[in-house]
Amino acid sequence: MHGPKQQTDSGTRNAKGTKVFVTYHGPERLTRRYRKFFEIAADDNGVRIVDNASVATTLMNVTITEEETQAHINARIFRAGFVLHEGKSAMVESCLGTSDGEGPDGPITRTGVVYELKKKYPSATRVFVDPIKSNVEPQVAEVIKKELTEEDYVLVATSAEADAVLKAMATIREPVPMKTTEHHISYNITGAANAKSDSSSKIYKAVGQPFPENARACLSGMQNWVYPNFVGQSDAFFDQCCQCSQEPG
Repeated sequence: MHGPKQQTDSGTRNAKGTKVFVTYHGPERLTRRYRKFFEIAADDNGVRIVDNASVATTLMNVTITEEETQAHINARIFRAGFVLHEGKSAMVESCLGTSDGEGPDGPITRTGVVYELKKKYPSATRVFVDPIKSNVEPQVAEVIKKELTEEDYVLVATSAEADAVLKAMATIREPVPMKTTEHHISYNITGAANAKSDSSSKIYKAVGQPFPENARACLSGMQNWVYPNFVGQSDAFFDQCCQCSQEPG
């Protein structure tokens, strides 16, 4: 940790607004980033940042800490079991999606398994859909039939006519370890107004190793969570700055 950092007044802000003196505690890299965001947010809200506590109407202390942690992202895998010529079994997997929540999975409207079937077994063009074992909704068989038709497969009426027979379907949820960084931000405001807040934000830095073999179909989906690929993983600093810049007034 570095010592307190004091915000310098640029002299360009609205002098009619609340005058706030800010003291920062934390790693210089993070306090510098937060300070720049706060300058924008304060300007938007008519708050003047001063460099002398004696002329301030409000005092604000900001503390930022950083912690290397681990988390998990859930991979949802769809598995389709086919029987090919001469009784050979084939398992085809696709990724239904990834999530950081523990809630119930949504309905399956597309499996993606037909695309994987074409890649692995391009000669199998006639398919009989006869799922006798499944832990998914019965209507998923119709979803697969639609996907087969879209990819120009021939749906046949009996297994004897088929190059591949769909016999089983299943979904699994596999937790995948992720390396993360957590930022903890707290501020305490005193003077003309009083307020305090604590917040945290998480950034996924890398996919953990070893990668679970059961989740291999979702590898690219996992990489999309890694900063800066994940669009929804915006820096939480600015949101928090907007909030605290409204408190002094």
